[in-house]
Amino acid sequence: MPHALIFSGPEGVGKKATAYSLIMLLNCSKVEDDSFCGTCQNCKLIESGNHPDIHIIMPESERSEIGIDLIRSLTREIYKKPFLAKYKSVVIDNVERMTVEASNALLKMLEEPPGSAVIFLITSSLDALLPTIRSRGQVFRFGAIPFSNLQKHLEQTGGMTPEEARHIAGLGMGSMSRALSWDEEDEERLNLTLDLFEKMIINQDYSAFIEYMDKMKQGRDEFDRLLKCSYTILRDILILKWDGDEKYLINIHKKEVIKKISEKTNEYQLKELLSDFAMWSNVNRKYLSVKINAEDFSFRVQSLLK
Repeated sequence: MPHALIFSGPEGVGKKATAYSLIMLLNCSKVEDDSFCGTCQNCKLIESGNHPDIHIIMPESERSEIGIDLIRSLTREIYKKPFLAKYKSVVIDNVERMTVEASNALLKMLEEPPGSAVIFLITSSLDALLPTIRSRGQVFRFGAIPFSNLQKHLEQTGGMTPEEARHIAGLGMGSMSRALSWDEEDEERLNLTLDLFEKMIINQDYSAFIEYMDKMKQGRDEFDRLLKCSYTILRDILILKWDGDEKYLINIHKKEVIKKISEKTNEYQLKELLSDFAMWSNVNRKYLSVKINAEDFSFRVQSLLK
């Protein structure tokens, strides 16, 4: 095992679950057929989150950072001998949200790693890590979960009809956690967003959209949800503009409205707009002005008209 593994990929595709499974495999006392038993003391303690040799570090909230105090505390623990396990194991989730000071402290640990430790760095933004940190870990890239896998899982475990599972799987966009967290409030927001796009682009009525965007300037979470809903709609518009197969639509139950909108939009502006969604999401996540961010998004959406 390398002393540091970097799991990079979209949110909700199993990066952290894979790390936990590897930790159990490394420390299981009854490994059989290259699989952990799940019943020994180490397996049970790891699964319950109470193992003394396993350290989990993550931001305290959706918007907080990982500070240097957490990394210093980890440094004091990681160089001690394991108490029960074969390896000291560390999982740092959302590692890209470390402060500069915390990143430098982690770098020192990676440069002189203890032989009895394995460090898992979990990130959805590999480029946000210091190049020196990336170079000291083995990178494993995780891709989006296939649509058919998401749909099948939702049908089997979520009690959904094939039509419902297809819709939610599309909205998950390759992320199991995103699909599982989708609720009635999100569905209402999606319908509202589509209604605003319809009024603005088909009826050229900008007032409702501008009024709604003014509300978005007040909260990062609301703006982030608006971005996710808007992306699925604009993606579907582009598919129809390219005469794509309707089976690839996420919001297939709204295909008639989306088709009308697609006929009124500028293809070049639409592609440029979609390419900037990652930028708006990152800016929103990094505490920069949500007001300026929302105004920029609003202006760009209004430019979609032919």
